[in-house]
Amino acid sequence: MNFKNPYWTKQTKMELLERWILVHSIIYYRLNTSIVSDEMFDKNCTQLVQMAEDYPKEFKQTSFYYCFFDFDGSTGFDLYGRLKSEDSNYLESIAFHLVKRYGNKGG
Repeated sequence: MNFKNPYWTKQTKMELLERWILVHSIIYYRLNTSIVSDEMFDKNCTQLVQMAEDYPKEFKQTSFYYCFFDFDGSTGFDLYGRLKSEDSNYLESIAFHLVKRYGNKGG
């Protein structure tokens, strides 16, 4: 993700990446489809990992730190199982909506 908004904090940027990664992990691993390329997914994972290393204090304060505390960017297969029930329901509804709206465009 390319963040151009100068008013977003490092924490906000990491939270956006976390949410994006979670939603696309749900789409890929739970719904068995994809709407983004593997390259895009990997770039966003790498960006989150780098930001977490650069800003550990802010990273520990993110909304989904409890899912990403040991994330190395190599896969998102286990992230869904770590989610709290209310977060799971919310993110899964976003994933369903995106798949319905955009279909399978990954690759």
